[in-house]
Amino acid sequence: MTQQVLSSREIADLVHIYREEQMACRLYRAYYRHHRLPVFKRIAGSEARHVDRVAGLLGQFGVATECGCGRRWGGFRRALDMGLCSVDGALRTAVSLEMADIDGIAEAAARSSSVRVRSVLAHLGGGSFNHVRAFARQLLSRGGDIGPRLDAYISRDELESPHNLAYKIFHVFQAKGIPSAGPLGLAVDSR
Repeated sequence: MTQQVLSSREIADLVHIYREEQMACRLYRAYYRHHRLPVFKRIAGSEARHVDRVAGLLGQFGVATECGCGRRWGGFRRALDMGLCSVDGALRTAVSLEMADIDGIAEAAARSSSVRVRSVLAHLGGGSFNHVRAFARQLLSRGGDIGPRLDAYISRDELESPHNLAYKIFHVFQAKGIPSAGPLGLAVDSR
């Protein structure tokens, strides 16, 4: 069996996503230590699993991983400062980070020809939809406002739903013409 090779762009995308997942994990841990809001602790654990999953995928292709946060939003320190000011600031920052992750994951999936890569990206993106909802619920329950941008990711009904939102990443992939294995492994190909 021949081993699949990733393009330099695919590797760069995965390294970027790896660093973004690291940044989210570190931010949410810091937000939890500062604000003691359990949602941050729970989702930091999920982000740590995402880091491990991307590191494992990169390792399968012979790419070593290292520490280093992503550069989105001017860096880790800026995002940290925005979230340490207040609980609402931390929740808004987390919602924005997760929305940006969904967009970045879809862009990386669109550039990848690897089914393995798209599968891992779909897993991460599905988690990000659930994270958006968890953070948004917390913010709204505190009387905060997210603004109209939330509706581009989840509906008000989905915000209240107890069901897993991971399937939504497959809708994003399908809308962008990205072939993938959909929920339950069913082929989803918009061609």
